[in-house]
Amino acid sequence: MSWYPGHMAKAMRLLRQRMRLVDVVLEVADARAPAASRNPRLAGLVEARPRLLVLTRADLADPALTDEWLAYLAARGEEAVAVDARTGRGLERVRAWLEGCREKLARRSWYRPLRLVVVGVSNVGKSSLLNRLTGQRVARTGALPGVTRGEQWVRVTEGPGGGTEALDLPGLLPPRPEPEVAATLVAIGVLPWQQVPYPEVISYLLAALPERGRMALCDRYGVEWGPAEDVLAAIARRRGFFGAGGAPDRERAARALLSDFQAGRLGRITLERIPPQGTVTVGV
Repeated sequence: MSWYPGHMAKAMRLLRQRMRLVDVVLEVADARAPAASRNPRLAGLVEARPRLLVLTRADLADPALTDEWLAYLAARGEEAVAVDARTGRGLERVRAWLEGCREKLARRSWYRPLRLVVVGVSNVGKSSLLNRLTGQRVARTGALPGVTRGEQWVRVTEGPGGGTEALDLPGLLPPRPEPEVAATLVAIGVLPWQQVPYPEVISYLLAALPERGRMALCDRYGVEWGPAEDVLAAIARRRGFFGAGGAPDRERAARALLSDFQAGRLGRITLERIPPQGTVTVGV
C-alpha cells in the first residue's frame, strides 16, 4: 500500500481548489498525538484564512498533557481547543469561535453564510465533529481510515445572512512519514494495521506508555513488564491466543493490545510530549 494513495492526492488537489470558496478553516487532529496527526502541507494550503485547531478525542488523552499542548500551540500563535466530539464536551468553544468569525463576515457581507472547511488527516474525528456541530448525522463516521471519500456541503447553523455552511472533505495522510510518526499513526488508528509491521508499532507504543499505563497493562492482562516481544507472548498465553504448533500468537495479542489502547482501557494516554525548545515537530 502506498503511503500517499490516489484518493489522498486527489483530496489534496480538491482542497487547493476549494479554498477560494471558504472563509475559515477547522483543522482537526488527535489529542493523543497532536503533532503526528497533522498534515504539514495544510498550513500552506489554507493560506491566511482564520484557522482553529480542534484536538479531538480529548477524553482519551492525558488532560495535563493536553493543557500543555494547548499552551504550547498558543505560544506559537495557533488558536486551538480540545474537545470530545462523541459527547460534545468542549464544543461550545468551537461554536463561539465560529460565531465570532460569522459576525466579522456579517459586517462585510451580511447576505451570505459563513463558509468553513473541515480538514485533517484520516480518522481523527472530522465527521464526528461535524455531526456534533450540526446536531444531526450529516457525515459518515467509522473506525477505518478514509471513510469520507467525497466532498459534501452541510448546513451547520441557520441565522441572519444564511448562518454557517461547512465543506467536509476526505482525510489527508501525511506524505512519507518518518518511522516513529508512522507507528504513532497506526497506534491511534489513523493508518491501517498493515501499514507498519506490528512489532514496530507495539515496541513504539510500549516505549511511549507512562508508568501508570504500564501498570494498567500489566493489571489488565496479568503479565509482567518487559520487552515488547515478551509482553506480547505473555498476553497471548493469558488470552489463549495460539498459532501453529501451539506457539503464542503475538500478532493476535498485538491487535488486542492496540484495540484496548485505542478504546482507552489502559487509561487516558498521550503518546507525544511537548518538543524541546527550538526543535521542529512534524505537522506543527
